[in-house]
Amino acid sequence: MSGIRLTVLTFAVAVAAACLPVQASGASVLPDESPIEIVLTEYAFGPAEPAVAAGSIRLRIVNGGIRRHNLVLLVDGVEWASPAVRPGDVGEWEIQIERPGRYQFWCGEYRHLEKGMVGALIAE
Repeated sequence: MSGIRLTVLTFAVAVAAACLPVQASGASVLPDESPIEIVLTEYAFGPAEPAVAAGSIRLRIVNGGIRRHNLVLLVDGVEWASPAVRPGDVGEWEIQIERPGRYQFWCGEYRHLEKGMVGALIAE
C-alpha cells in the first residue's frame, strides 16, 4: 500500500435536522478542508463519483433514505468500511489517500451492492 494511508479518525453520528442539503450529481473538486458530502439513499449515492484533491479527505455521510447504509471503500485491494448510518443520521469519516486514482465504493449492507448502490471516489 505504498503511497496510500487510510485511517478512520472520527465517525460521529448525530440526528440530522429536518432540512438536509442534497447534492444531486456531478463531480467537483473541493478544497482539502471542505468535507465532501455523500448522501446515501435507496439504492444510490449522491454524488456517485465525487472528485477530491488527494491527501486528507473528509467525508460527510448523510443517510437520506429509509434503510441503514454504510460506505465501503476499496484501496489497493483492502476494504475499509464506515460504521452504519441509520436513516436521518449523519456521520463524518476522515481518510488519507496520497496517490491520485479512482477508488470504488459501495454500500455494504445486505444486498445493497446487488441493487446497484456503487460509486467511486476520484482522487486528483
